[in-house]
Amino acid sequence: MKTLKQISVILFLFSFFNSQLSAQNIAITDDNGYTANSSAMLDVKSTTKGMLVPRLTTAQREGVSNPATGLLVFDTDFQCFFYYNGTTWVNLLSTSDYAGGPDVSLFAIVN
Repeated sequence: MKTLKQISVILFLFSFFNSQLSAQNIAITDDNGYTANSSAMLDVKSTTKGMLVPRLTTAQREGVSNPATGLLVFDTDFQCFFYYNGTTWVNLLSTSDYAGGPDVSLFAIVN
């Protein structure tokens, strides 16, 4: 009898968590009346807060094993965002790989 109760509890918990894991989209918000947009896997809504992406040093960013294409991080050494394009890390402030460092000018005025 005790085993039957344990099995029943396990099946109940499994069915409960399984139904929770099959959600189609998720809203993260402080507005209880807000519903996630059906076209978004993750919908973040706020009028008073921002979204904070992972913050890594350059060494930590470059040490990420097998980064997914499109992975976005904030590099605390360069103080800017980088994304992985499938081959290399790309600084969002430039259209190519950023190799200048945090103290190098992004623009030059040429006469």
